[in-house]
Amino acid sequence: MTRRIFFVPFVPEGTSCLSLPVDVSHHIARVLKYKPGTLIELRDERGRAYKARIQKVSGQNVTVTEVHRINEPRGESPLHITLMCALAPSEKLEKVIRQATELGVNKIVVFPARRSKYSLKGEQIERKIERWRRIAADAVCQCGRTKLPDIKYDQNLVTHDEFYDVKLVAYEKATASLIDLIKSRKCSRVRRLCFSVGPESGWTKEEIETFRAAGFVAVRFGTRVLRYETAVVSLTAICQFVWGDLGFGVCKEEDNHEMP
Repeated sequence: MTRRIFFVPFVPEGTSCLSLPVDVSHHIARVLKYKPGTLIELRDERGRAYKARIQKVSGQNVTVTEVHRINEPRGESPLHITLMCALAPSEKLEKVIRQATELGVNKIVVFPARRSKYSLKGEQIERKIERWRRIAADAVCQCGRTKLPDIKYDQNLVTHDEFYDVKLVAYEKATASLIDLIKSRKCSRVRRLCFSVGPESGWTKEEIETFRAAGFVAVRFGTRVLRYETAVVSLTAICQFVWGDLGFGVCKEEDNHEMP
């Protein structure tokens, strides 16, 4: 049976009865047409999971009862990933945000690159961030994660000062491939990763130099040039496979060998 998971901003401690937000209530009552007695799960912004039972459906108002917190051991990767992606057409960027969330990305930073054909100003930024958060929340519920990725908009190419074990920038003209990087590093040391994907028209040489000055390693994906959204999904999946929870399981303290 498909798990019925819904995102809510906050569940008060000790509550046993809760009125769900309007958008969630609408989805439950009008779209899914759930009836009283249906068991559902909730996620909140603190990364907590709850089970609850629908008590009342009145118009677009849904009330749940028997709310209790549950342990949710799965859904989050041991690899912390920050994705920095250039502004792109709304459809593509929203797809990237959804898929990156499903693949376990923890933080998404959107920025205007030199060759980005789009820009955001003033209230546009807040509206877009709110929409991106709703898309990410839907993805969290769909894939069974517990934590909503942190989503930001930044006017600058490189501004964050967080610590990362590896920082990558996807660049089709790079001399090193991603597999070269993987082979040259101790896999057990990668716990925090940041990577950046550029606009459809590619990076300028000045932008690549800015990344390199900030400690990023430019890498290419074999002999093919990937589309914007394909690059994000591919790079995220590969990194989760090597250092996260999708494959090798090499992200362990006792593992101290290089990739074959």
